[in-house]
Amino acid sequence: MRIRIIISFLFWSGCLFSQDQKLMDSLLQLIKTLPDSSGQKAKAYNDMAWEVGYINLDSSIHYAEKGKELAVKYVHGRHHAQSWNVLGTIYNDKGDYNKAITCHLKAIELREQLGIETDLANSYHNMALVYSNMDSLSTALMWQRKTYAIYRKHEKYYTLAMTCNNLGATFSGMKMYDSAIVYYQQGITYSIQASRNLTLAMNHTGLGFCFATQKNVSKANYHAQEGLRIVREMQSPYELMGAFETTALTYELLTEYDRSLMYLDSAMILAEQLGVLSSVMKNR
Repeated sequence: MRIRIIISFLFWSGCLFSQDQKLMDSLLQLIKTLPDSSGQKAKAYNDMAWEVGYINLDSSIHYAEKGKELAVKYVHGRHHAQSWNVLGTIYNDKGDYNKAITCHLKAIELREQLGIETDLANSYHNMALVYSNMDSLSTALMWQRKTYAIYRKHEKYYTLAMTCNNLGATFSGMKMYDSAIVYYQQGITYSIQASRNLTLAMNHTGLGFCFATQKNVSKANYHAQEGLRIVREMQSPYELMGAFETTALTYELLTEYDRSLMYLDSAMILAEQLGVLSSVMKNR
C-alpha cells in the first residue's frame, strides 16, 4: 500500500481540483451560440466535459457524448477521437476500468488513422493511467514507453517531464529503483527545460523516495526537501498535501520516525482542511 500512495500522488497530483468557472461559463456560451456543424462546438463540448469532470463525472459523460455525437454527424475526426479520450478518462476516474480501456482503444484507433502522433501519445498516457489504477504495472509501463518515445521524438519537454515522472513511479511500484532513478533524473532535466515547477517537485520527491529505499540518506534528504521547497513556493495546498505524505514515507524508510510523523500530521491537517481526510486515512 505504501508504494501505491507514492504512485497515486505522482500520477494525479496537479491534475485534480483545478476546475475554472470562468472557462466553463465561456464554454457554455460557445455551446449556446455556435452552430451544430461547427467543429468548435464539438470541441467546446469536449472541453466542457473535461472541466465538469473535476466536480461531476456523470455530467461530464453527458457533455462528452454530445461532443461525440456532433463530431460523428459533421465528420470532425480529431474532435471525435478526443470525445472518446475524454470518456476514457472519465470512466477511469469512476473506477470503471473496462469501459475506460474500451474508450481509449477507440480513441487510439481514430488517432492512428489521423496520424497525429502527439494526440496518440496523449491516449497512450491515459491508457497507462488506467492500467496503473488496476495495479497492472507491467502493462502500464508498456503504454508509458510508447508515450515517452513519441514525446522524445517531438522534443515535447513539458509532457516529457510528466511522462518521466510516471515512468519513475511505475518502476518504483515494481521495486526497480535503479530504473526509476534514471527516469526521475530525466524528469528533473525536462522540467527545468520546460520551466514546469510541479513536475520538478514531483520528480525530486520520487527521487527522494528511491534513494531512501537504498538507504542513501544524504540524497534522499536532499531530494525530499527540494521537492517540498518547490511545492511550498507554488502555494498549492493539494500538491503540498501529497508532497507531505510522500515525504513522510521517505523518512519512514530512513527510520526517522519522528520526522515521518511530523510530515504525516501536516498532510492530515491539510487533508482535513480540504475535505479529503478520509482518502488519506484509507491509504494509510
